[in-house]
Amino acid sequence: MDKEKLEEYAKREYNCSQTVFTYFASDLGLDEQIAIKIATPFERGMFKSQTCGALTAAYMALGLKYGSNNLDQKLRLEEMVHKLDEEFEQRNKNKECINLLGLDINTEEGMKEALENDLLTSVCGACISSSIEITEEIMEKYDEN
Repeated sequence: MDKEKLEEYAKREYNCSQTVFTYFASDLGLDEQIAIKIATPFERGMFKSQTCGALTAAYMALGLKYGSNNLDQKLRLEEMVHKLDEEFEQRNKNKECINLLGLDINTEEGMKEALENDLLTSVCGACISSSIEITEEIMEKYDEN
C-alpha cells in the first residue's frame, strides 16, 4: 500500500470511496478527476449509511480491472467480490457504514459526533486501509493465475 499516495488524498480531502477508487483507478489508466466524480455518490454508505464507501469503491476498482461481458470473467470477478466481502467483514466486523461507526453520519447529529470523536479518521481510515490491502492481495493472487 502506497501510504504517500493516501496522505496526498487525505490532504485533498477525498472521502472514503474517492480515496479507494482513485488509489486504483489512477494506476489502471482512469483519469483521477473522473475517478473522483464516479466515486462520490458511494461515500457515507451511498448517503444512506449502507455499505461502506471504501468497500464499494474496492468493488468498482475490481470491476475496472477485471470487468467483462464474458461469463467466465464475470464469475471470476464475482469470486473476487465475495472474497473481498468476506475478508473486509472479518477485519472490520461489519460492512454497513452505520454499524461500523455506531452512528448515522448522514444526520447532522451523527456527523457532529463522528467529527468530535475522530471516527472519520480512526474507523473510516481503517476501512480505507483494509479495502486497499485486501484488494491488492486479491489482484496479486488473480494476476498470478
